[in-house]
Amino acid sequence: NEDWAGSIAAEQPAYFETLAKGQSPRVLWFGCADSRTTPATILGNVELGEVFVHRNIANVLPVTDLSSLSVLTYAVGHLGVEHVVVCGHSQCGGVKGAISGGALGILDHWLAPVKALIEQNKAALDAAGSAAAKEALVTKLNIEAG
Repeated sequence: NEDWAGSIAAEQPAYFETLAKGQSPRVLWFGCADSRTTPATILGNVELGEVFVHRNIANVLPVTDLSSLSVLTYAVGHLGVEHVVVCGHSQCGGVKGAISGGALGILDHWLAPVKALIEQNKAALDAAGSAAAKEALVTKLNIEAG
């Protein structure tokens, strides 16, 4: 951390001073907690303070989740965020887990909205063909439900 902070301060002397003044992101990002994805990777060259981020398993956004609702309320109502992005991704472990139908412990509760989408769209999923096509469809449905 010290090495990183030192290199940033050397390249941009006002960087930390600017960040300490507050944040005014224009984008709220709801995404998966998967370690292989980040808003910066997908959006391109995004600096700290430009995107307000909330991540969880399979980017599930149930209306009962106080964490997601609090983030949305704070971002829009207090930070003045103008754009809300709900982003899913391919090869999502949460989506794969929901599709598998196996027992996942506490994740069964969390993934219940995704499992409900699977049940509601069973005919479309059966027609999708390959496992990859089914995953892609569930990911799409989950983003749209968000």
